[in-house]
Amino acid sequence: MGIATGVLGVTPWRKSERATTTSRVRHPDEAIGAEVAQNGRTWAALERLGVREGAELPLQFFFETAGEKADRELAEFLRSEYGYRVEHEPEGLACTTPPMRLGRAALDDWVREMLYAGYQHGGCAFAGWTATVTLAGAEESTPCRQLDSDCVTSANDEIAGVF
Repeated sequence: MGIATGVLGVTPWRKSERATTTSRVRHPDEAIGAEVAQNGRTWAALERLGVREGAELPLQFFFETAGEKADRELAEFLRSEYGYRVEHEPEGLACTTPPMRLGRAALDDWVREMLYAGYQHGGCAFAGWTATVTLAGAEESTPCRQLDSDCVTSANDEIAGVF
């Protein structure tokens, strides 16, 4: 059994102005359209990997830094409000949910919550999420070298893409 690491809907960590400034992110209502569209593509990729509505998986997700104080504020909120595991990294916060029930609508609602959490608690920009999926019958990990949705096939047990 192989492990598929689906880097789905995630902007790779990048050094940005946010790493040294505490400027506020744009309002979540301005970002939600693109995030919901991304979720549609990501959900389709997960379905191709065998994930079905109602499956429970932990999600790993990220926020770009808005400065040390802002990152601490958001981290405390995510821990106390949701019970998420949060790690501070130079580029921002790396977080993990407990296993959660997945589906297109559930993901859209969750991403909306995370956009607002980052905006209201420190001004940190939500940078996307990943899921890890186990594929039956995969013998050896083969990294996908493309960064688009064509990369996500059952023949690949390691998927890396920005969709």
